[in-house]
Amino acid sequence: MKNNHNAAFHQAKKNLLLTLVSGGIVAAVLFYWLLGPAYGIGTAVGVLLSLVIIALSPTPSLHNPQQQQQIDQLQTSLTQRESQLAQLKRELQQAQEMVKKGEETAVLDRTARNRFWRHVSHELRTPLNGVINFSHMIGLGFYGDVTPKQNNYLSRIEQSGWFLLTMLNDLSDLAKIESDEFQISLTPTDLQSVCEESLATLNSVITDDDVRIIRDYPDTWPQLTADERRLKQALSNLLRNAAKQIEEGYIALRVQPEPAWLQLIIEDTGEGMTPQQQAALFPDIGIKQPPLMVQEEKPNFGLAVAAKIIEMHGGSIQLKSEKGRGTILTIRIPTGST
Repeated sequence: MKNNHNAAFHQAKKNLLLTLVSGGIVAAVLFYWLLGPAYGIGTAVGVLLSLVIIALSPTPSLHNPQQQQQIDQLQTSLTQRESQLAQLKRELQQAQEMVKKGEETAVLDRTARNRFWRHVSHELRTPLNGVINFSHMIGLGFYGDVTPKQNNYLSRIEQSGWFLLTMLNDLSDLAKIESDEFQISLTPTDLQSVCEESLATLNSVITDDDVRIIRDYPDTWPQLTADERRLKQALSNLLRNAAKQIEEGYIALRVQPEPAWLQLIIEDTGEGMTPQQQAALFPDIGIKQPPLMVQEEKPNFGLAVAAKIIEMHGGSIQLKSEKGRGTILTIRIPTGST
């Protein structure tokens, strides 16, 4: 009977030992997972060893003063860690509130800036149109004869006026883009008219007879559904940018229809760009944009607007350029026809 009692006692102790060791392993792993970054793996291992020592002790170890002290220290550490975590949680909440306030402030600042640009562009557009129209009329002799030198000056005034007016329009569009007010309206589009009117805008940029305009058009024009005004704006901006970089040679506009797609290729024999120049980005207007033709790595608002217009048509822009060998810009947009 006594032997059976001893066997049962040892079996119970063995089961208790296995339970404590298993629980100790789980507790140590959990302790390291929760507190490891602050206390390190050594503390977690110490917890496991303490529990193993308790389990292997021949007498009930919960009354052992030394082990009880270790448990008390562990409890104190856990309490301190809990307090630290609570403090970190409060700091995180405060940081999140600050970020939220910062975002709200940024939105308000952006809204105020966009409102300012719209107001400025509206106020300046009328006098600029007056300067452009009057200089053009004077150059045509409506108010008397002008000398060739005077006519040259008037031509420069008119070109500068068109440049400023275009920049104002681009800034106004950028403000609309940032405030999500920039929209397109897709309708059947006369692609040939878009191309010809876009090329006509080069007359105010190209003044040198050494630069030729090449038209490479298809025999049959494809059907296209697009925002005709916006597409013309994008193509004009890209063509004018190419014209600014060329002193002699040619600018070519190639139209290449594909099944369900349209390619518009702008090729110039200008100075080209280095990889660093090609990597330059547009002004940050909250959209991903491809690197396009940027003069002297300065922001080009017209290119930013052009990229957005092409993007809103479901298209893309690709650039191929080499310093000293010109630039090829490929625009791909869906035709919208079935």
